[in-house]
Amino acid sequence: MFVSGGFYITRSVPRPGYSNSHLLPERVVTISRCLTKFLPDTWCIEWTNDSSLEREATAAYFGLDENVLSRLISEMTAAFGTSFGWPSAIWDLEFARSIANSFLADTPDIRILELGLHSEHVGVICQESKPKQYAGFAPVGRQGIHEAILRMQPVESTGVILGFEPLVWNQTLSCSWLCNGLEIAVAKHLGTVPNANGLIDTFEQAQAAVLYIGRDDIGAEPGLWVPWLIIEHARQAGSGVRAAIAERSHHTA
Repeated sequence: MFVSGGFYITRSVPRPGYSNSHLLPERVVTISRCLTKFLPDTWCIEWTNDSSLEREATAAYFGLDENVLSRLISEMTAAFGTSFGWPSAIWDLEFARSIANSFLADTPDIRILELGLHSEHVGVICQESKPKQYAGFAPVGRQGIHEAILRMQPVESTGVILGFEPLVWNQTLSCSWLCNGLEIAVAKHLGTVPNANGLIDTFEQAQAAVLYIGRDDIGAEPGLWVPWLIIEHARQAGSGVRAAIAERSHHTA
């Protein structure tokens, strides 16, 4: 069973310049905050410390002008804590679709992605992601992905599986295996190569990859490495959406 870790609106991104062009496609799908941007995120929550320039720059990345940004900030601030949690985890597919259709209808390559966590990893991720107090800092509240996992809802069955992404938890869900070019080491030592989305095809392969990446002698980012299932959902529910997304995944991802 795969438990939903929430829904995320983002875009596919160019293959990192330091990565292997023979192993990865020109554009990759990722949930790593190091490699891509999300909507919503701190930049569209009114009370965060993001500057006006930061907000405008990220809005432009999503094809939004200043007038639309103002409305987005108002709506996302009101929805925070009820429809999505810190900083980007949306808890309901229909709410994710409403954002995409209301604000991003003219923005190309928008992806509505769902994270799935295998049941055998739920306990350890919940332990790692629970609110903590660090000396000298304000208490860390419950993150949106933690709330999503606690709900123990299975992933939506209507999406298209794109693959698995090895991601590390280090106070938050952060780096991908692609952040350090680890696809090269995984291919060399395990024989596992990325698919057309820059992800790993099977849970078993991804599980072996995170066990390898997590070794002390590999030099990966420190933290808890876990394979996360990534599912894509269409903007609109309906017949034929699975085939349409699958076709795009193989040709434009």
